[in-house]
Amino acid sequence: MKNGQRTRGACDAYDPGRHFRCTLESGHAGQHAMALDPIPKQKPFWTRRELYNFLNDRMCLCGSPESVLAMLVRLLRWIDEPLDTKEPGWNERYAAHRASLEAWCPDTGVSDFLFYWLDHEDLTEHGGSVPGWLTKKGEGLLGALAREENDWRAFVKLHLCGHCGGDGCSKCTEGLQDNP
Repeated sequence: MKNGQRTRGACDAYDPGRHFRCTLESGHAGQHAMALDPIPKQKPFWTRRELYNFLNDRMCLCGSPESVLAMLVRLLRWIDEPLDTKEPGWNERYAAHRASLEAWCPDTGVSDFLFYWLDHEDLTEHGGSVPGWLTKKGEGLLGALAREENDWRAFVKLHLCGHCGGDGCSKCTEGLQDNP
């Protein structure tokens, strides 16, 4: 920190936490410390194309992508379930909530890894422990996934376009229009 502002000596993109970006014009080659501005929060509503781009950047969609997407929406819903720590009986409700997760994901190493990944992707806020809570970006992803969950197969097929491999030809672009 310098004069109360976050600084960094190289400006190739973002800081390691990916929460700030360089405010200086390109071409200065990071020879000096510079101010970093917060990156705007993700809007809570994602278009179908934004969802596709997010997933396409992180998954090859081989194997059983429908199962992965169903697990992701289930996990995000589990995290999003409200638990008020100030209400009497909170510890018992949390224990039951945690048991519901362990019933379908019994390996805490797997669930904690998923929580770390969600935090790394800025889909959750870490808080005092993982999983924390959903960020606006996480809420947006959950909403977009929920809109597609009735037909994962049709959504996944957009990735398998024979003309362009899902990179944006007219056939797959038509499929990326938002659902009514």
